[in-house]
Amino acid sequence: MSKLESRDLSAARARASRVGILLLDVDGTLTDGRVYVGDDGGIFRAYNTQDGLGIRMLMAGGVQAGIVTAATGDGVLHRARHLGIGRVFRGVADKRAVMREILAEEGWGLERAAFMGDDLNDLPALLEAGFACAPPGAVERVLDAAHYVARCRAGMGAVREVCDFILASRGAPGRMMTWRA
Repeated sequence: MSKLESRDLSAARARASRVGILLLDVDGTLTDGRVYVGDDGGIFRAYNTQDGLGIRMLMAGGVQAGIVTAATGDGVLHRARHLGIGRVFRGVADKRAVMREILAEEGWGLERAAFMGDDLNDLPALLEAGFACAPPGAVERVLDAAHYVARCRAGMGAVREVCDFILASRGAPGRMMTWRA
């Protein structure tokens, strides 16, 4: 059994059951980490529709979602708007500070925050979040800090898996909703 497979999922479920907001990195978490650059310099990312539905179901289940990313492009903002995510922080160097600010606004402690990221700039937020999550391709230090490591790859359902895990931990498995594409 690998180090990742031996994690205590009951402890992760307990942490996930307290989550009030899931904060997500973009590159390497909501996407597979690749960035496409067009001839005009425009940056393009591919997002997974199952991740998107997972985020919508999470929000319908009473958990807020937000994006905290070092990326600066407008595409991130457009994707967030499409999903109904109101809290979008782009060009962020200190993701932990943004997480703390959001929690202070809500009057919540760190245990209410879930953070999902894949690289070293996510590590300070992951180390403080009540529920730290990562895709399996994250750097080793992030994997070591995570309470839950998804089986699905980044940009290929990892976020959906975390959303489902949080909902199930809160006692809302299989909750479906109606929404327009």
